[in-house]
Amino acid sequence: MYETRWVTIWKNCVWKNRYYCSVIFDSTPFDTLDVHKCTTINENLFTVQPVSPNDVFKAWKSLNNNCLKSLDPTNTSKFTISTMLKIPSALQAITKLCNLSFTTGTIPKPLKLSRVVAIPKVSNAANPDQFRPISITPNLLLLMERLYSNKLESYLNQNSFICPEQFGFRKHHSTEHMVMALTDTIRLSLDKGFVCALVSIDLKKAFDSVHRENLLECLLSDYLISDHWLRDYFKERLQQVGLGELLSDIYQIFAGVPQRSILGPRLFSLYINKLSSILKHGRALLYADDCYFLFVGSADNITQLRINIEEDMCAVANFFKEKLLKIHHD
Repeated sequence: MYETRWVTIWKNCVWKNRYYCSVIFDSTPFDTLDVHKCTTINENLFTVQPVSPNDVFKAWKSLNNNCLKSLDPTNTSKFTISTMLKIPSALQAITKLCNLSFTTGTIPKPLKLSRVVAIPKVSNAANPDQFRPISITPNLLLLMERLYSNKLESYLNQNSFICPEQFGFRKHHSTEHMVMALTDTIRLSLDKGFVCALVSIDLKKAFDSVHRENLLECLLSDYLISDHWLRDYFKERLQQVGLGELLSDIYQIFAGVPQRSILGPRLFSLYINKLSSILKHGRALLYADDCYFLFVGSADNITQLRINIEEDMCAVANFFKEKLLKIHHD
């Protein structure tokens, strides 16, 4: 009886993992990354240059809960790494590992395995879609992501690449700032006698649905960001679902930016960064994958306002279609 119960739990873990790895595909899952394509690198493209031990130490200190004793998929705790970084020789060794990864454009395979913990979204949750998958990334990969992210953010800010309509995951920006910008525009428009219409779009599993090859091509063509390191970052990403001490079989993740990663939100925001520029009549306000579109028009010509909304929203729908992102219709 006891053995049967644990077999059932294990099968449930396998079921969830298979679901999470394939849910975005309409049919058989396929790799959205061209694994045979060579990386593009030259002096005009952004890559991460060698980092110093001080860079590594500061990057680690900036991570949340950097002294937790819980183990990651490589059986390494943040507490252990925090302790090691206080030892000069260990700090030098970890710095060397990070620089080797950035220089060669490769990531050790054990760091590509994430463990997923399924948190119920509703009471008496049974089906996989009634759970919120929380991904636990190996701590050393989190450190590399933070180092990469620090350099990337500096590069993006220096070149003013992030559109001003994007409020997500930016310094000195928040949901409160987005709401204030939205309400202020509406208030000023109403005071002048105009009418306003707000359209909200919810993307279906936005982060999980990103086509990886399209993303890398977007980063290269629009922002001169090399796929060196990033290509291997996406290559052969694996995950398993854990419940207590039980772990499911390992499955490969073929699409999307890694869940609960440091780089994922920024890479996604760059993927849809051009969205606001396609609008002819309205204004976009974005917070990661939350998209709002504000339209202002004359109260005497509601028909024209409707035409403007339809024209812009058709352009938005085509934009998401080209990006292979699906709009949630429920």
